[in-house]
Amino acid sequence: MLDQILRRLGVWLDLNRALIKRKFGQQSTFTPRFVDTYIVNAFVDGIIDLIGEVAQTPDHELRHGFDAALHEFIARLRFEPGFQAKAETLKREILRGLDLDRFVGAIWGEIKRQLLADAVAETSVIESQLVEALQRLAAEIQADRALADRLNAGISAVVEAGVLRFGRQVSALIEEVVRRWDARDVTEKIEFEVGSDLQFIRLNGTIVGGTVGLLLQAGLVLLGLR
Repeated sequence: MLDQILRRLGVWLDLNRALIKRKFGQQSTFTPRFVDTYIVNAFVDGIIDLIGEVAQTPDHELRHGFDAALHEFIARLRFEPGFQAKAETLKREILRGLDLDRFVGAIWGEIKRQLLADAVAETSVIESQLVEALQRLAAEIQADRALADRLNAGISAVVEAGVLRFGRQVSALIEEVVRRWDARDVTEKIEFEVGSDLQFIRLNGTIVGGTVGLLLQAGLVLLGLR
């Protein structure tokens, strides 16, 4: 949180030097303009340097101060009823002052814009992170037999519950799909999947059938029926 605040503050200060100089000049009417410019630029540069120093120093005193203030705020919000009431009142006033529909719409519009931009990018951040997360999950499942067993049990329970609940719909769907099958297409698909096994079955059937036919014919001849 602190890193985000400092980074955005540094960018805002750098982009709004003219505004800061104008506001400073309004308060210091007796100083020349070049002095105002020097002071404002020195102030902005000093803040930006401080932000860089804090970013590169994990043990910086500003970080400790921010952490202490944040922990104090959390503790008061958790344990002081009066502070909780003030925070709740402030929250309601902020929500009341916001055009919530427009605010949410703007957020969703920005999210959608970033998602669409990422989708057409040559190197998608979302795709890479998703692939990395799935790879980590697969590695953890392979390394943890107990986790794999729990996952298998959970999937089986979900499938069983779904079949029991939607059995008729699933049966009707399968029946409709099978009814639409074309006999020639089904035959070709079966032959493609079975392949050499199907040819072996056909050959065996021919040999067995021919042998049985010859035996029957020989029996009929011996009995004088032919």
